[in-house]
Amino acid sequence: MKLSNAYSGVSKVFASEILNILSTLVMFAATLYAVTLSDDIKIDTNPVQFFTLFGLTVASSLFGIIAFIVQLVGLNQARRDEKLFKKAMYFVVICALCTIALTFSRGMFGRICAGIDEISTLLIHVFIIIGIFAIADRLENTSMQKSGKIILLFVSIMFIAAFFLQIASSIAPEYLENFAFVSTILEFAGYVLGTVYVGMAKKMLTPYR
Repeated sequence: MKLSNAYSGVSKVFASEILNILSTLVMFAATLYAVTLSDDIKIDTNPVQFFTLFGLTVASSLFGIIAFIVQLVGLNQARRDEKLFKKAMYFVVICALCTIALTFSRGMFGRICAGIDEISTLLIHVFIIIGIFAIADRLENTSMQKSGKIILLFVSIMFIAAFFLQIASSIAPEYLENFAFVSTILEFAGYVLGTVYVGMAKKMLTPYR
């Protein structure tokens, strides 16, 4: 059995997941750098600090944009061998639109966009994981099927918990920073777990490329 489209597509999806993780880590570094700047030094009058923060922010954005393109191309390719990947494509586009909206939105609308983004990110992982699961079923790879069920459960729990924490932050804004921190950790952990499974799928599909 040849699954060259699935292999190439999943490989690209895996690369896009790595890029997204890098984007998140670089943005975290930029945020941490901005927070730790001394209050008595204004960033707009210190060119080193300004260009460091600007460079980190631009790098994070570039990683994110490249990841978006690579992920769409990969899912489009993988769907030729498994239709479930096509459903993930729709939610990738929704996530991109929410990210753009969040850049210019605040208040209730911003929280709504963040919630939609959270749900869409979960559904991207769900359809990618069950798409891989379907291929593993065709290949009679019971190990990947078992791993897929466990990873899908944990990824779903993490993203759903992060979603409810966002709702909780709206109800109790005094705990906004705490809820946001825990929510970010849960999202990142879920994302890494999903990426691990995609990497496993790439290895599974290598003999069928």
